[in-house]
Amino acid sequence: MAGQRSKVQEDIRFRVLRLLEENPEMSQLELAEAVGVSTGSANYMLKALVEIIKGTGWARKIDKL
Repeated sequence: MAGQRSKVQEDIRFRVLRLLEENPEMSQLELAEAVGVSTGSANYMLKALVEIIKGTGWARKIDKL
């Protein structure tokens, strides 16, 4: 059961990334509605994504361009 939930969560995360790639100006509400989660869940995913980007130094590399 837990493995299935992880697969669903992973699928949602990839859908969020694809949607943001296509439309980076999407609001949290629009994003939540598009992937079928609450706005709180969308907020949590976006914060986690920001932390991942910070951790990889990706943001610093972009600033240097």
